[in-house]
Amino acid sequence: MTQPSHTSVITAHHDSLYFYRNHAGVTARQNAVDHGRGDRLAEALRRGDLKAIRFAPGQNLRAPDDQWDVELYDLARDPGEEHDLAAARPAQADALVKLMRESWAPVYPRKPFGVTLEVSGGGAEFTVIATLANGSARSWNAARRTLDAPSGWVVHARDAAGVARLDPGERLTAHWRVTPPQVSTATTLICRGTAHHEDDELTYTASTALG
Repeated sequence: MTQPSHTSVITAHHDSLYFYRNHAGVTARQNAVDHGRGDRLAEALRRGDLKAIRFAPGQNLRAPDDQWDVELYDLARDPGEEHDLAAARPAQADALVKLMRESWAPVYPRKPFGVTLEVSGGGAEFTVIATLANGSARSWNAARRTLDAPSGWVVHARDAAGVARLDPGERLTAHWRVTPPQVSTATTLICRGTAHHEDDELTYTASTALG
């Protein structure tokens, strides 16, 4: 009689799971869920049933610890993360924050995402190149990028303003010829990339100093 075969299943186990968020693109819905903190650098760590989240004062990963907002949740009793326990359990919150710092890496490789700027030339004329990259897993509609310059600066677009659809992994590149006034001081140019996904409007910005 043939004996039945048995298959062993090995489940991967992690002592903790670390999450990191640092991008300038945020939807209105996401920002509302994050209580207006959607554009702030954030990180989280889960160990067992406890999950700690902390929000930087801006985009500075190296900001002092006392400038971060820390929250602590017991996911076994509170899966919706509605009851912050950080004040009641400071030792546990501090322990998870310590693990977050130990999880940092110098670079977190990721696909191109959002807006990037390059500038060449100088003096009487600059060339500004902006790229809006869709690094998400969903298609964007009505993708556009605009360049804001101060009064007196002349901006001439060399490409169409946008495209009807930008698929995952695609990039939309624009070139501008920028001429400063005869008498000018240092200034900042701001590029905005916008797109839509279903009912959400996505906005990304990048800036560069000239002068």
